[in-house]
Amino acid sequence: MANHCGFCDTRRPAPTEDYPHGTKMMIMGDDWFEFCEPCGNSVKLTNNETGEEKTLAEIFNSEDEN
Repeated sequence: MANHCGFCDTRRPAPTEDYPHGTKMMIMGDDWFEFCEPCGNSVKLTNNETGEEKTLAEIFNSEDEN
């Protein structure tokens, strides 16, 4: 993983046990989202069918649960 946020265009250190704040990668269909923690908590995606909005972090964490 590149640890390069695709939203704020910053490079983050690779996650380690002491510093777990690299980037996360989420794949939805043909779309790939690599995001840092601040962007994950602020960037929202909208479901075109329902109009529901969720942050990248909310979607990422819900996918982990399923």
